[in-house]
Amino acid sequence: TKLRIYGGISMCIYLVTYVNCKQLLDLVVADGLLGLENAIHRIFPQAHFQKCVVHKTRDILTKVRPTEKDEVSTDLRQVFDNFDKDSTIEKAKQKITVFLDKWGKKYPLIKPMLQHDTIDYYFTYILFPHDIRRMIYTTNCIESLNKKLRKATKNKQSFEKTDRLLDYLFVIIKEFETKSWMTYPVNQFAAWKKPQTQLS
Repeated sequence: TKLRIYGGISMCIYLVTYVNCKQLLDLVVADGLLGLENAIHRIFPQAHFQKCVVHKTRDILTKVRPTEKDEVSTDLRQVFDNFDKDSTIEKAKQKITVFLDKWGKKYPLIKPMLQHDTIDYYFTYILFPHDIRRMIYTTNCIESLNKKLRKATKNKQSFEKTDRLLDYLFVIIKEFETKSWMTYPVNQFAAWKKPQTQLS
């Protein structure tokens, strides 16, 4: 089972505790909320935890001058572009070294952002089959869906019955799935395989 979560840590813990009553999790994909990985592992010690690469990239770019953001962004994409079959966490960390050799002195604030002891959680996706890595290295998919749900219900003052609301949301979700299946091909999870290697 895969779970994507974001928001306050209290809500996250409530959610995963609820899920824990239902089933076990293989993978959790979340934003960079501090301490969430520890909370997840207390409840699901066997679960893999992936922090959102897009959130990390955005955070780093806030420390960069506007005139150099495009170049730094391009270099960061190289760091996190580990979608080939032969990609490994070791190779990804070598890319971090190359990136910091180029930008670390000019932007010292970004150095600890890529050397923190949680950096491994941004490369968990490498442990999974290459054909699903693009679907699990970021929370963008669920955030995009939530944005559409909020927009769709914003002008709806009320629903006569809860079922009416659920039916309406179901239509929005199916529409999103139809339009986004090439970007987020959930059918790839039919061949879901647990990773062979554990993070150290």
